[in-house]
Amino acid sequence: GTITKTFTIAKRGVSKLTYSKISNKSYTGKQIKPSITVKYNGRTLTKGISYTVSYGKNKSTGKATIKITGKGNYTGSITKTFYIVPKKVTISSAKSSAKKKITVKYKKVTGASGYQIAYQKSGSKKWAYTTVSSKSASKTLTKLTSKKNYKVKVRAYKTVSGQKVYGAYSVTVKFKGQDMTPKQVTGLTYKLAETKVTFNWNRMENVDGYEVTLVVPKNGTYTYDTTNNSKTLNNIVIVNADYVATVKAYKIVDGKKLYGPASKELRFRGGVNTASKPTATLSGTNLTLKWPVTKAAEGYEILLTAPGGKTYTYSTSA
Repeated sequence: GTITKTFTIAKRGVSKLTYSKISNKSYTGKQIKPSITVKYNGRTLTKGISYTVSYGKNKSTGKATIKITGKGNYTGSITKTFYIVPKKVTISSAKSSAKKKITVKYKKVTGASGYQIAYQKSGSKKWAYTTVSSKSASKTLTKLTSKKNYKVKVRAYKTVSGQKVYGAYSVTVKFKGQDMTPKQVTGLTYKLAETKVTFNWNRMENVDGYEVTLVVPKNGTYTYDTTNNSKTLNNIVIVNADYVATVKAYKIVDGKKLYGPASKELRFRGGVNTASKPTATLSGTNLTLKWPVTKAAEGYEILLTAPGGKTYTYSTSA
């Protein structure tokens, strides 16, 4: 004979299954639906037969979810999480803004809580790190070594429950810590006009100003500041006195002037100025001549040509 027994195959809970790891995904602005592999005892189960999958909104940066629900011989549900991280940052520039400093500029990305800047000096195995808020699109790195090569990269992060979840690093950019010392001023010339002298020189890029130095005989050395590539000094020239002038450019770094080397010395002599045309007044046998005072003149010599061509010379003090 035969006996028939009835039994029930208990469904296995999905918590007993194994799941592939879901890597972090970059922000796209659209719903993100990563795939997942589900196994039991090493055997891959078929989606739609043994389980179904549903997703959270999964659009914004931060924590995202994927829900697996058992089907057929499997029951229950389980939620797995992954992170949507800010997308890869692009560095727009890395330039020296001052001596031993570099300003790194980058394009901000959606959903970032802040940015991490990593930089490394040539020959070093260690990276240095600094962070800035999401409001900033640049960072000035300080205390660098002049004329040394550096590498820099930037990545955005999202803070989730107090933990920073990082996006991918930007492409690494190489730069050199520049020496901000201005170069030597060139093309220094001068022009005299009575008691004033005007200096001109070639304009320089990336400087904040110039300092003119003039050695005045018996009076010492004087300096004059200007932001232009010319400077006029009034009431300074003494007739027949020798002068030495130089100019040097400067860059303001951390509130102080960083000077470049002085120009080549310009030597010149204060000349005798030409007297203005006189006016003549005749009264009887007396002739009176008048003219404007010539600055820096110590005296005047008058030449008078009489009828017949004879010339007479007269001197008078200034």
